[in-house]
Amino acid sequence: MGRGTLHIPLWAQIWLIVLSLTLVWGSTFILVKWTLTVLNPLQVFGSRIVLATLFILPFSFRRLPALPRRELPKLALFGLLANLVSPLLFATAQTRIESSMTGMLNTLTPVLTLFVGALVYGERVRRMHWIGLLLGLCGSLLLLSERAGPARPFDPFAGIALLAMISNGFTINMLKFNLRGYAALQIASAAFLTVFPLALAVVLGTGVVPELITHPGGLRALLWLVLLAALANVMGLILMGKLVQLSSPVFTSMVTYLMPLVAIAWGLLDGEPIMPLQWFSMGVILLSVWAVNYADVQNTARSANSAPGSANA
Repeated sequence: MGRGTLHIPLWAQIWLIVLSLTLVWGSTFILVKWTLTVLNPLQVFGSRIVLATLFILPFSFRRLPALPRRELPKLALFGLLANLVSPLLFATAQTRIESSMTGMLNTLTPVLTLFVGALVYGERVRRMHWIGLLLGLCGSLLLLSERAGPARPFDPFAGIALLAMISNGFTINMLKFNLRGYAALQIASAAFLTVFPLALAVVLGTGVVPELITHPGGLRALLWLVLLAALANVMGLILMGKLVQLSSPVFTSMVTYLMPLVAIAWGLLDGEPIMPLQWFSMGVILLSVWAVNYADVQNTARSANSAPGSANA
């Protein structure tokens, strides 16, 4: 056996991507919060997409011509949902909701991913999935109740975040069922180029550049935008595409249950208050992570160990 070749088991590859996505996406909310001190949500969206497209463009030229024309409408829809609808809605929600709370609310994404997969794509749902996802839903509802009050039983900005999660549920399922077989970089390139003209129009039409130059915090905001574009947009989308190919849409969406841990850590460092009910809710959510992933992890480990060439000597 070639001992010089490093073999990484499939389950290890999957969890390495999961942890990377958790760190990248969990840090997104605080970066958006800091950027919103200088720019409005529409400007943040436009700037992120323009920068992300410029980052990925040098790697796109060889890959885009290989995409068949019949797939372009699907890629356009995916690009609009992943790079326009979700980021814009999340940024709008964060004008009134703390970054840590937005990260916690994002744990509803697996529930919505499951429903979209079952209702739109007919995906099979196991009993353990339902148990875990219901636990996650309970934890998320506890978080929502913490923000509610007698005068306002439902926060409309939490509803805006909910719409962003529905959009995420569709994009995750589209990667698995509509765009399977294409390289993650191909999908990401087409997705960014789809919304680039609109994003560029926003940047030029709303005075983003003059705002960044004249505002006292403009240079810092530009740094946050570069990090958002390079990590959350480009790297995050590529890693998500790879994870969906290696696992399942529901498993991929489980990253959103781990992201709040990073979002909370950033929130605490930034002076955001975290209430006892929020900690309890996170405990319920983490229990749901175990329940939803239990069957999938067992099956993934079993298939990886039994696959030809697996290093089990």
